[in-house]
Amino acid sequence: MTFRAELAGLVRKLEEPFSEINSITYADGKTESKRTTIWIPDIARRVRLIPELLPKLGVLDVETIGAVINAQIAVEEYGEYLRSKTKRGEGEESGGEFALPGYERTILEIRNKSLIEQAGEAIGRLDRYLDNDARTKGLA
Repeated sequence: MTFRAELAGLVRKLEEPFSEINSITYADGKTESKRTTIWIPDIARRVRLIPELLPKLGVLDVETIGAVINAQIAVEEYGEYLRSKTKRGEGEESGGEFALPGYERTILEIRNKSLIEQAGEAIGRLDRYLDNDARTKGLA
């Protein structure tokens, strides 16, 4: 299932350490210190679970559907949080990534952990569904 792979990719991306920039080195070799900036990918644009889920609604159990929908909502809220920060001038958006000040690290780590847990719940339910489906078809 495509959305299972998308969720697994999302979890891998969220588990990566934040990219941080503490200084800039110019072409002439001079280095300038700057406030720590954290770069975060715009996962909300990359993960689209609901369009993949719609044709399969009839075969998935209610708990699995709910877990996938909750994961999609969490992804959307995460993206909206990042966009709201840039709109308020607390960060910037560039090339599918957000740049936020280093003091946002703890908040982002908490949000990442929550999103990883929600995606993990959906992955677990999808795995159980796929295992059961394979067994009923005699593939396991």
